[in-house]
Amino acid sequence: MDNSIHDIQSKQSQYEDYTGPDGLLYCGRCHEPKEEYYPKRFKYLRGRDKHYRLCACDRERIKNENQAREIKRHEREVNRLREQCFTDRCQYDMTFEMSAESSSQLEICLRYAEGWDAEVGKNRGLLFWGDVGNGKSYLAACIANALIEKEVSVRMLSFGQILNADIQERPHIISDLPKYDLLILDDFGMERSTGYGQEIVFQVIDSRYLSGKPMIITTNLSLNTLKYPKDLEHKRIYDRILEVCIPIYFNGKNLRYRNHMERVKEFREQIANESKESPFNPDYGGERGCL
Repeated sequence: MDNSIHDIQSKQSQYEDYTGPDGLLYCGRCHEPKEEYYPKRFKYLRGRDKHYRLCACDRERIKNENQAREIKRHEREVNRLREQCFTDRCQYDMTFEMSAESSSQLEICLRYAEGWDAEVGKNRGLLFWGDVGNGKSYLAACIANALIEKEVSVRMLSFGQILNADIQERPHIISDLPKYDLLILDDFGMERSTGYGQEIVFQVIDSRYLSGKPMIITTNLSLNTLKYPKDLEHKRIYDRILEVCIPIYFNGKNLRYRNHMERVKEFREQIANESKESPFNPDYGGERGCL
């Protein structure tokens, strides 16, 4: 007989189940019994004296199968929550791990997400305020993605999206907002300053306030504007926000402009330099220049 065939047969026989001296079937791999005897008082009632049991191999297999099913279930749930949360797919990749640089604001947001179980019980939200382009929306989306990985339901949208929604769809959007574990309202203060618009804003903020669930708000408005509003209509909105949201000031560099300059630089180095005559503005200075 070929030696290779003999080796295969030897390995197969090595792992074959076998009957032990106690009369029970044993696993040929882990050598644990795959059967056990009934207690004597049940032996005659059931008509047989032993029943099947899981050996170590079977327990490990079932454990791995359950883990694989749980991973797939978690992936499906995370995908569903992301689709439910965001209106822009580029926000799917806005995570703490993908952040280009660290900051005190990032550390606060990271701790907020990590300590979510404690925060949600206190109904304590955040108010990101500061100039445009400082990463407020990005870090809000980072929090959303971190919580979605924990299977927390989050909704992130702007008042502009609510006000611009179809008149028949808008009531359904507003009525759904209190159900999410976390609501993120982006670019607050950019909506139209009409009486109807202000009433919609108050309706959203007030319903969330009464739900007892936290919200995160990003705004380009100054903290003084929020603390000292110009009229009663704004005051009743801002007071509710400041009561449940802790202000976090964003005072860093304009990340959007910096990213724009990096893209322009990359384009110049990779493409424009290949041509003999540069189409760029000769006075391009790196900050105020243009193509």
